[in-house]
Amino acid sequence: AQMYKDLGKNIESCEVLNKILQNNQKSAEAYSLLAINSMDKCEYENALNYSLKALEISPDNLNFLHGKALALKYLGKFDEAEKILEKVVESPKSDNRTKIALGMMYLQQQNMSKGMPLYLKRNEETALFKLFGDKLYNFKDDLKDKNVLVYSNCGLGDTVMYSRFLPALSQSVKNVTVQTDKELIDFLSFNFPQIKFLLKSEKYEEFDVVIPFMDLQYALKIDFKDLPLTQSYLNAD
Repeated sequence: AQMYKDLGKNIESCEVLNKILQNNQKSAEAYSLLAINSMDKCEYENALNYSLKALEISPDNLNFLHGKALALKYLGKFDEAEKILEKVVESPKSDNRTKIALGMMYLQQQNMSKGMPLYLKRNEETALFKLFGDKLYNFKDDLKDKNVLVYSNCGLGDTVMYSRFLPALSQSVKNVTVQTDKELIDFLSFNFPQIKFLLKSEKYEEFDVVIPFMDLQYALKIDFKDLPLTQSYLNAD
């Protein structure tokens, strides 16, 4: 069932899980995986119901609580979801996945101060620390006299969206260089000619600190109410 789910074959996964439950109605894991399959299919009411069944059998399971919270979130029940995730995060056994989910929920409610410290945990799940080590920005030190490397460790759309912060960054630091995907080099260079753009595959070591693209807003201490360039910030060649 798990292999089918991982292959995106949700219907086949659910068929196997229902066979399991015919023989063992106390399989909390089967109910939980049915909930995950339901989430994949955007069937959030079903996801919630399956999560509740899993929690009836194993009420303190952090994974099942996480699943319940996500279903509630997608059903628009933010307060309930938030309380559950906060409870899970308090556990010493909680992992970054739940911290990231709670951070995203705070950000959806435009609470930058509570959301970003948790959302930053996602960087620990990537290769950023292996690539840059202690040169990753700690969001505390002054950037004024720094040579800053902005690294695109996100999708193309995220890079385009967060490029709106590049002019503000270039005015706040000594120098800005951006490493991004080849598909965007010409487009971003055309729109931000004052900034140097490199391929992510190019070797570059002339920087003091690294900021991932999707953390630019937090690094610049820009809140939701004062977003720059809200009307237009890109032009086509």
